[in-house]
Amino acid sequence: RIPTTQQDAAYAALRLPSSIPPKKTRWSRWHLGITLGCLALLLVMIGFDLMGLLVLSAR
Repeated sequence: RIPTTQQDAAYAALRLPSSIPPKKTRWSRWHLGITLGCLALLLVMIGFDLMGLLVLSAR
Protein backbone atom coordinates (compact mmCIF):
# COMPACT_ATOMS: atom_id res chain seq x y z
CA ARG A 1 0.00 0.00 0.00
CA ILE A 2 0.99 3.62 -0.45
CA PRO A 3 2.49 5.22 2.69
CA THR A 4 0.18 8.05 3.71
CA THR A 5 1.29 9.15 7.16
CA GLN A 6 4.74 10.27 8.28
CA GLN A 7 5.18 7.05 10.24
CA ASP A 8 4.53 4.96 7.14
CA ALA A 9 7.05 7.01 5.16
CA ALA A 10 9.66 6.62 7.92
CA TYR A 11 9.01 2.86 8.04
CA ALA A 12 9.43 2.61 4.26
CA ALA A 13 12.65 4.64 4.41
CA LEU A 14 13.98 2.36 7.18
CA ARG A 15 13.04 -0.80 5.29
CA LEU A 16 14.54 0.34 1.98
CA PRO A 17 18.28 0.31 2.91
CA SER A 18 18.04 -3.13 4.58
CA SER A 19 17.34 -4.71 1.17
CA ILE A 20 20.83 -3.56 0.02
CA PRO A 21 23.22 -4.59 2.84
CA PRO A 22 26.63 -3.52 1.39
CA LYS A 23 25.47 -0.02 0.50
CA LYS A 24 23.67 0.34 3.83
CA THR A 25 26.80 -0.21 5.93
CA ARG A 26 28.86 2.16 3.78
CA TRP A 27 26.14 4.83 3.95
CA SER A 28 25.67 4.49 7.72
CA ARG A 29 29.44 4.77 8.28
CA TRP A 30 29.55 7.89 6.08
CA HIS A 31 26.48 9.28 7.87
CA LEU A 32 28.08 8.58 11.26
CA GLY A 33 31.23 10.41 10.19
CA ILE A 34 29.27 13.47 9.12
CA THR A 35 27.25 13.43 12.34
CA LEU A 36 30.42 13.18 14.46
CA GLY A 37 32.02 15.96 12.41
CA CYS A 38 29.05 18.26 13.00
CA LEU A 39 29.06 17.48 16.73
CA ALA A 40 32.80 18.17 16.96
CA LEU A 41 32.37 21.46 15.11
CA LEU A 42 29.52 22.42 17.45
CA LEU A 43 31.63 21.60 20.52
CA VAL A 44 34.56 23.64 19.17
CA MET A 45 32.27 26.62 18.51
CA ILE A 46 30.77 26.38 22.01
CA GLY A 47 34.28 26.11 23.48
CA PHE A 48 35.42 29.24 21.64
CA ASP A 49 32.30 31.10 22.84
CA LEU A 50 33.01 30.08 26.44
CA MET A 51 36.66 31.08 26.12
CA GLY A 52 35.62 34.46 24.73
CA LEU A 53 33.25 34.97 27.67
CA LEU A 54 35.99 34.03 30.15
CA VAL A 55 38.46 36.43 28.52
CA LEU A 56 35.89 39.23 28.57
CA SER A 57 34.98 38.59 32.21
CA ALA A 58 38.67 38.33 33.22
CA ARG A 59 39.34 41.83 31.97
